Amino acid sequence: MPPFRHLARRPRRAILAGIAATAALALSACAGGTSADPSASADADGIVVAAVGVPVSWAHDSGVITPGKYDYLTLSQGFLVKNPYIESDDGVTGLQDVTSFEGDLAESYDVSEDGLTYTFHLREDAVSAAGNPLTADDVVWTYERKFATPTSSVQFVNRPILTDPATQITKIDDHTVSFTVENAGYGFTLLSLLANSTGAIFDSTLLKEHATDDDPYAVSWSDTNWDSNYGFGPYMVDSVSGDTEWTMVANPNWYGDTAIDEITFKVIADPATRAQALANGEVQAAMALRSVDSADLLGNDAVVVPSGTWSSNLLIAPLVTNKAPFDDVLVRQAFQYAIPYEQIVENVYDGRATEANGMLDPSLPGYTDEGLVDYTYDPEMAADLLAEAGFADGVEFTLTYASGSPDVSDAAIQIQSAAAEAGFTVTLDEQPAAAFATGRAEGDYQAILQRDAALVQAPSYEMLLFTGEGATTNYSKWENPDYYAAVNDAIDAGDPATEEGGLAWNAAEQILMDDAAIAFIARPMANWAVASSLSDAAFRTDSTIDWAAVTPE
Repeated sequence: MPPFRHLARRPRRAILAGIAATAALALSACAGGTSADPSASADADGIVVAAVGVPVSWAHDSGVITPGKYDYLTLSQGFLVKNPYIESDDGVTGLQDVTSFEGDLAESYDVSEDGLTYTFHLREDAVSAAGNPLTADDVVWTYERKFATPTSSVQFVNRPILTDPATQITKIDDHTVSFTVENAGYGFTLLSLLANSTGAIFDSTLLKEHATDDDPYAVSWSDTNWDSNYGFGPYMVDSVSGDTEWTMVANPNWYGDTAIDEITFKVIADPATRAQALANGEVQAAMALRSVDSADLLGNDAVVVPSGTWSSNLLIAPLVTNKAPFDDVLVRQAFQYAIPYEQIVENVYDGRATEANGMLDPSLPGYTDEGLVDYTYDPEMAADLLAEAGFADGVEFTLTYASGSPDVSDAAIQIQSAAAEAGFTVTLDEQPAAAFATGRAEGDYQAILQRDAALVQAPSYEMLLFTGEGATTNYSKWENPDYYAAVNDAIDAGDPATEEGGLAWNAAEQILMDDAAIAFIARPMANWAVASSLSDAAFRTDSTIDWAAVTPE
């Protein structure tokens, strides 16, 4: 089978120096395995995907992110730039090259000599699902809406890169728009944000037609109407059948070509049943599987299971630092040595994970783990640190996590048992997902266990996602002036995909690891699978598949 055209992650050597990104997305890989059973094959008429759920809201800047919503957003929306796909470590499936960028709705872009202004040249053949041509007005208005909408997360995730669209985003002419940043070191993160789901560009002409005094940006209208189809992406929603299935069809106005005309997302609640439906040929893809389900499918020649080691997923335990007992750094460090990392990788994830040693993506060019504390399971070390902190008789605390994630609850049980050997008495507290999210944001818990991911793999985004000063996602409530100074120094160092940039980010990560406010436990692999009759299936950092790039054999 032919290999992916891009064989490895490569540094963005010239992107911040003003080189325009004009390469077209090109894949030539086969998704692997031998020919599937005919019942599992797919053709241009469509495929069926075993999904977790139907979106209950249809706008990123409103409503809640529920299963299926990222599928909808990434398929229906267009972005100024995108990350190309490259071969995964398994040599069969693909993933995003998060260090490179190429044109999408912008066919090219230029960077000023000082690295502060990014000028995007929009495609003149980009047309929305509603039939409206893309203009610079759409880009400007889209960000006006995102920053004016109280329910939008864009204001938070874009800071400090974008804080004031009115002054930072400028229409030059109908097909040219510029973004200006305050620091040249923000460039990599700016491009990463524009290529992510929060960078989707909306059809302002359509949305303005549905605006009202109470809904001036048609946020409510676009969020509550599944057929609003206000994007410039390759697909549009065609039907929704209650909470059982939903269908997307190729956008006839999209500038590119799609090999799959129709995608039906069939809701199958149980992950094992989703896997079995794929194995039986009832569906052509199964999403959000458990590690054990993926492992069971590995021997099926009609199915392709990604088995590469890279993943944006993280199993982490934020320790709430403004509450006892984790207001003491020694107790935090002790707990890091009380976690059975290897045991969790093997027993919870069936080996489909790697031990995590920090926040940053270790595959990023320039990355180094030099000087990082290597926390391993060492109950004697943990007990000694507890004794040094004045807790020779041990420490009691409650570990809280959300229901609905079997791997998280299984890991919690493993931690409870192993930590007892180190002197920690851990009470497990499983909360409904909504209640957990509220208590987590408000800092109600002593310690948290969760599986999460940074959708943007830029170091400044990753590092500040769970540690930002005053951020609602700073679940550990940890704020350290020396750390923030180191982060600013790393931003000033420029391109993070260089040796100089990597060393600067390493200095910030050392402070984070030494203070032990967050336990980084494991990087679970992506758990999805497709029929071997589908080529070019690639994992995105938002845990979706870009079906516009997939080809039925």
